[in-house]
Amino acid sequence: MSISPKYNITSMEAILSTIQTDTQVRRWFSFLISQPAVKSLLSNNTNTNKQYAGLKSILILQSLLSLSATIILLIIFFTKNYFLFLSFPLLIIPYYKLHFMEINCITQIAEQIVSTDFDQHDLKNKTLYQIGNLYNKKYGVPSLVNSIYNAERILFISLSLLTLFIIIFHNDIITSIIIALILFCAISQTLKSNLLYKHLKK
Repeated sequence: MSISPKYNITSMEAILSTIQTDTQVRRWFSFLISQPAVKSLLSNNTNTNKQYAGLKSILILQSLLSLSATIILLIIFFTKNYFLFLSFPLLIIPYYKLHFMEINCITQIAEQIVSTDFDQHDLKNKTLYQIGNLYNKKYGVPSLVNSIYNAERILFISLSLLTLFIIIFHNDIITSIIIALILFCAISQTLKSNLLYKHLKK
């Protein structure tokens, strides 16, 4: 059962389910668990250290796959060799396998930090927004509210740019698709890289 960040949490299971199903909440927790103070706090847990190592490898592999996809799209754009589109399943399938592995790692590490700071009684009396504010004060990370707002603003601007490109290249559908995919790769990696949260932190 997932929950809205503004409603009270009923259990640890509910908050973990929300991390798994809500992309913006998961990205925020991904940035939270990347903080040196959080890593230090959890460093005595062998299983958590393995999750951190696995998450690092997953993110590197995803970046390489995304970069490869962008390069192929640029080659298609300049050479008009549309047969290269056939290579995309070889990139997309492993990328999404890694994506589900990433979700699992983030969820397990998030469970460790939340259970360290809150017991079940505390969780029943707090919302995700309130937890986000508490971690904002404790670790200096941006609040969950600001993070979600800025992520939505980036998505809105991106969709506006995409619409503009489609209008400009409406007579060339292939070019529109290529530009849309390049934009998608760029946005995905930007949101995944924690650059948004580091900027907000300042």
